Amino acid sequence: MKSSQLKTKEDYHGNFNSEIFEKWFKVLCGTLKESYGSYIIHLDGAKYHKRVLNPVPNGKWLKAQIQAWLTYETLVLYVIDLVYFSSRRIGFNAAMYKVALLLLAKSAKEPVQYATVAIARVFGHHVLFTPPIILSSNLLRLYGS
Repeated sequence: MKSSQLKTKEDYHGNFNSEIFEKWFKVLCGTLKESYGSYIIHLDGAKYHKRVLNPVPNGKWLKAQIQAWLTYETLVLYVIDLVYFSSRRIGFNAAMYKVALLLLAKSAKEPVQYATVAIARVFGHHVLFTPPIILSSNLLRLYGS
């Protein structure tokens, strides 16, 4: 059998993504809440753990997309069947260059909101992420503490 035939849509080693993880995570959060109450949940920095709900424009965005980001009044994002609301209205001149618009966007940047944190919050849980690099005990001994 080919390895591609063994991989199902929800196979962890196959094609795990934020959509599949968030569905599973929502069920987990609900079960934890019903059975044990509120919890602190530790997650690593895997890409599917940290889907950003409120991305900030960058150089890859089109000028029209940046302008839309600066002017939206109410943004409704659906996380599985949970809803995240946000609003902003930043004035700009339509003749401004893309670089100037990016500077405006940078100045209006909101704290990053992750989908997993939003899901956990609905169920009364708190999410903590591990640092990007965790030093091994050997390195700590080498450099001292």
